[in-house]
Formats: sequence, C-alpha cells, structure tokens
Amino acid sequence: LISAYKRRFGASQNVTVRIDLSTGEARVYSEKRVMDEVEDPREEIDLHEARKLVPKIEVGETVTIESTPRDFGRIAAQTARQVFMQQIREAERSKVIGEFSGRVGEMIAAVVRRVAPQGTYLSADRAELFMPTREQIPTERYRPNQHLQVYVTEVREDKRGPQIIASRAHPKLVERLFEMEVPEVLRGA
Repeated sequence: LISAYKRRFGASQNVTVRIDLSTGEARVYSEKRVMDEVEDPREEIDLHEARKLVPKIEVGETVTIESTPRDFGRIAAQTARQVFMQQIREAERSKVIGEFSGRVGEMIAAVVRRVAPQGTYLSADRAELFMPTREQIPTERYRPNQHLQVYVTEVREDKRGPQIIASRAHPKLVERLFEMEVPEVLRGA
C-alpha cells in the first residue's frame, strides 16, 4: 500500500499506512518537518499549521499528519492485488524450479503443446518444457497433443520464468528407454 501511494503521489515522502482491522479501511500518514518557510509541501509543514495539530511543536521537529487521498481505497486494492498476483507467480516459478532441478538426467512423459521454428514446447507436471531444434531427432515430426518420452537436460531461471530444457536426441534417453523395456539393463546384467 505504501508503494501504491508513493507511485501515485510522490516517492520522496516518508509515509506509513495503517489499516483498521474492524472496517478494513486504510489510512495514509506522512511525516513532515516543521519549518518557518515551506519549500517542499510534501515533506515540510508551516509552523502555524503544525501548531494547529500539536500546540507545543517547534521548528525542526516532525509531525505525523493524515494524508489519505480521496480514492485511495480503490488504488490500494488494485496495487495489493497486483502485488499478491506477482508473489503467487514467483512462488509457482520457484516451485517448478525446485521440482525439476532434481529431475535433471531423468526421462519424463510430456505432451507436445506447440511446434515453433526454434523448437518444440511441451508440458509435463503443470510445467512448460522447451525442446530446442538441436535436441530433436531430425527425422521426427511433432504434432500438438502428441505424447513423448523426453530427457531433462537442464533447468535454469530465465527472465521470463523457469526454463526446462528437454531432449529427444540425448544418448541417455536411449539408455533410459532400454532400462524401461529390458529389466536386465536396469539391473546391470
């Protein structure tokens, strides 16, 4: 709520927000320095005005005054919603990173979602995987909703979110497929 206020009404102010838990109403209070001559009304208050609030206040002291804007409730609600949604997205990203970072080197089942010139986008376990063209078998053609076994080669954090790189051309994929189909290979026999 403080960031919403500062974004809309000036970032230089020293403000606090108090929320009445019984009504849910948010009120903004700003600290202002008492001055003989006011140069910046956002940070300073005239001695005469300050004495109306606190009778024995002197020049150089600070006074806290309410400065809640008229439509602050709506602005505060919008900003709070944006902050909560951002935190939820970040939590989902870190969950996906944590989940898949332990699965590098594993074979997983995935579904083709989209085929693009730079690679194929897949989904597995509520996460998006990317299979670059260099990690694809040249003779294979992929279709949306096609089920594939892929090998997870890398998990990294990207500015757009987690990047999980999958492969169909990695030599370890063939090894994992043999282990699934031939029990003797899994046992090392």
